[in-house]
Amino acid sequence: MNLDTFTGHLKLSDSYRKALTFIVYPLIAALSLCLGFFYYCAFKASAIGLPGLWLSALPLIACLFVGVLLLIKEQHNPAICFVVIGVPAVTAFGLFMLPANVPDEASHIWQAAALLSRNGNGFDVVSCFQLGQFPSSYADYFNAMTQPTDWSSVFVCHTYLGSYYPHLYLIPGVILGFAQQTGFNAFVALSVSRVCAGLIYCFAAYWIIKLMPVGKNAVLIFLLNPILLQQEASVSADSVANIVAILYVAVVVKIYADSLYSYRSLLALILLSVLLLLSKIMFFPLVLLNLIHWKKLKGTDSYIKFIFSFFAIAFVASCAFVSLYHGSFMPDSFDLMRAPLHCAKVFIKSIWEMGPFWFQSYAGYNLGALSINVWPFCFWLYIILQSVVLFYNDENNKKLFCSTDRFVMIAVVFVNFFLIVMTMRNWTLTVDKREDIIMGVQGRYLFPLVLPVLLNILRPIKSSSEGHFLLGSSLIMSTILFVDFISILSAF
Repeated sequence: MNLDTFTGHLKLSDSYRKALTFIVYPLIAALSLCLGFFYYCAFKASAIGLPGLWLSALPLIACLFVGVLLLIKEQHNPAICFVVIGVPAVTAFGLFMLPANVPDEASHIWQAAALLSRNGNGFDVVSCFQLGQFPSSYADYFNAMTQPTDWSSVFVCHTYLGSYYPHLYLIPGVILGFAQQTGFNAFVALSVSRVCAGLIYCFAAYWIIKLMPVGKNAVLIFLLNPILLQQEASVSADSVANIVAILYVAVVVKIYADSLYSYRSLLALILLSVLLLLSKIMFFPLVLLNLIHWKKLKGTDSYIKFIFSFFAIAFVASCAFVSLYHGSFMPDSFDLMRAPLHCAKVFIKSIWEMGPFWFQSYAGYNLGALSINVWPFCFWLYIILQSVVLFYNDENNKKLFCSTDRFVMIAVVFVNFFLIVMTMRNWTLTVDKREDIIMGVQGRYLFPLVLPVLLNILRPIKSSSEGHFLLGSSLIMSTILFVDFISILSAF
């Protein structure tokens, strides 16, 4: 069947298409999955029979039909394809991946539940959110959702994530706070919080793809990474920090590609830089990506001289700072860096021994039910798909970055990566009792650093508008996520 002939009969005005994409479809997807989740939990708890479960699947079938129609109609629009796939994916992850089964999520839930009363001396959190109280199965979760929450019963939490500012927990904090004031069920509110966080990520990702002047297909697959989707559909400060950091990269590239140099662009970069600093300080070195603007402002010859001068001066200044600083901030990391040869040995050994783990954890290892131990075929299929899309685009094979640009971007990524690894030095010495290596870093920490690398190795020699490449990629990615979803169902 000729899809172009078929889609020619799907005439929709711009207003109807936008309404279908951003209102009707997300609403159908979210509500149908919420209904399906509740009935599935009820089925697992033996509260309903199999006919009731099948009846709850009817809205999901409608959602699937609308999604397929949109994918076919918008098969050359990566941003809309992301919404079509991403909305049901984050909703499903937010609901079916039970809370506290994502690493460290329990600590983030506690911070959100006490949004305005957190402090290092301890703060009160409703008792049902204690580690031993989180439901471990869908049957237990159904019972937890159908029983009233005793908000007066609390425990004192001493886990204070002081490096994460309150604005990173604003959405779950407000929802859980409203539930507490109205006596609403805590676990229902928690599920709503996770779904809302995921939906915000979807619409942020839509604009990120729209902003990207090149590599939209590669960015589409990158933003659909199962672990990234799972992390965005959870009560985690990283769900906001990732959005800010990835958006920052997209804005820098957009300004550079279109020469959008104005006071408005400068103000946007300043505001995003401040937000980046307040969201996750580990990603703040990404502001150095703005060095690529020098070429557009001062010319190519001046650009090359400036870049190498800048990095030379920055290196000398960094060495001087490391030598002179003896404060309380990451003292073990600075002690290591003051012994450059030993530091290089430890860093290289960390890459050699931990590199495979970083790679695996980037795509799903060591995250409970969401593990490549369950779906190894899908893991490698995702890696292959991410690699293949680097050679296809919808931007008329536009070449954007010169060799010096690529040097700057890779140098910034390396510096940022090095600092992220160094932040775990104290953790490794204290917890893992290892001095010769740095552990504790996971691939999921590096998502914002992957985007500049993808843009660097982008080789758009073909156009996805030839044939149905984007549609095929979207269907493959949907299959990967569906198989992953099945593994989650079997885990609980």
